[in-house]
Amino acid sequence: MGTTEHDDPGMVFAEGVQIIGSGSATARLLGVTQPTIWRWLKAKKACPAEHVAIFAEATGIPRRRLRPDLYADQPSIFPADGVVGSPA
Repeated sequence: MGTTEHDDPGMVFAEGVQIIGSGSATARLLGVTQPTIWRWLKAKKACPAEHVAIFAEATGIPRRRLRPDLYADQPSIFPADGVVGSPA
C-alpha cells in the first residue's frame, strides 16, 4: 500500500496489522483482546489515539498516516515519521 497524504486511517491501521503479522500479535502489542482488533478492522476504524505511539513504532507507519486528525500539522519528530526534524 502506498503512502499518501489521503490514506484512509482505517486502511492504514489494517496495513499495520499486516506488518505486525496478525490480529493476535497486534492485540498483545496494544494490550487489548484479539476480538477488539477484529472489531476495529471490521469497522475500518483508525488506530485509537492512545495506541498510536506504540503502533507507529512497531510498524514504522508515521503517526500522521495513522491519525491525520491528530498529527497532520505536526513536524516529523518521531522516528517512524521519517527524518527527524523534517516538516510533515
